[in-house]
Order: sequence, then C-alpha cells, then structure tokens
Amino acid sequence: MTDSEMEEIYESLATKIDAFGKEKSDIFLAKLVLLLSKKFTNLEEIMECIEEASLDLEN
Repeated sequence: MTDSEMEEIYESLATKIDAFGKEKSDIFLAKLVLLLSKKFTNLEEIMECIEEASLDLEN
C-alpha cells in the first residue's frame, strides 16, 4: 500500500470519527475492526495488530 493510500485511509477514518463524535466513535472503531477481521481471517495477525495499535495508549 502506498503512502498516498494510507493517507486516504487516515483521512477517511478521521472524518468518520469526527462525524460520530466521542459518544459513538468507540463503537464505530470496534465495528470496523470486527468487519476487517472477517475479511482478513488470520487470527495471529489480527491479534498482533490489536497489540500494536495499543502501544503508547495505556495509562
């Protein structure tokens, strides 16, 4: 995937998160992860991505 494509994904996510607001953005992100997990079915890779995404976010 190119940098341009990654930027397009980032912009789309940011727009949706802003549109849903704080109340629904968590639900949106959880649904997105579950939908992507159905398409990309390698459990080990999905779990690695979840761990990687959580880096530097824990208190």
